[in-house]
Amino acid sequence: MAVFADDGMFTAAQKDELIRRRPATRRVDLAGASHDAHLDAFDQWICVLREYL
Repeated sequence: MAVFADDGMFTAAQKDELIRRRPATRRVDLAGASHDAHLDAFDQWICVLREYL
């Protein structure tokens, strides 16, 4: 699983490239989050993590 923040350090192209290279990877984009997504979008982060685990 790859968890990205909408306003994080990776560009849309970089995110797409990672998934292109690893097509079996589940991609999750956290809305309204920055580089510190686990702090900015805590509830979303916990939800995604619980689902994954």
